[in-house]
Amino acid sequence: VVSNTPTSVSLSWDKPLTGNGEILTYKLYYTDKSVGNEQDVDVDSQAFTMTGLKKNTEYSFRVVANNKHGPGVST
Repeated sequence: VVSNTPTSVSLSWDKPLTGNGEILTYKLYYTDKSVGNEQDVDVDSQAFTMTGLKKNTEYSFRVVANNKHGPGVST
């Protein structure tokens, strides 16, 4: 994760070391730690720029790879 501006970050991740088929999409989950509600966004690549974040707010992120068998384990 790299902070671009006070309201955006760029995220990138590696493919899972082991898998059960070709990865079709990723789902990026993010949580505003001050509120605690988790939201998600579908991503087609191994990088995403998250915009519209709140200034001076802590967020957590996790990524899940999806293939034809469904979602994998989050990171």
